[in-house]
Amino acid sequence: MKAYDPVVSIKAPFKHWDALNQLTDNPSLDNTSTPEEDAEFTRITRNQEIAAMACVARTSPTTSAESVCSLLYDAGYRLVSASSK
Repeated sequence: MKAYDPVVSIKAPFKHWDALNQLTDNPSLDNTSTPEEDAEFTRITRNQEIAAMACVARTSPTTSAESVCSLLYDAGYRLVSASSK
């Protein structure tokens, strides 16, 4: 008698699932984003970074700029100047 094997493999519901799951019939087309999507992605990314920095700044025992900046620096945030690009 074989031992019970609880691992169940999940199969795609269709024989040619990869072909049915494509976004376009022409795979040579680039899936480019619109300027509006790029702007929204930039806005969301910026807001997430600001929220993360605010979480670090809230842990500061004082409201001094040096204390907040010290915590941000220790958390790995760095300012990139135009001259270093």
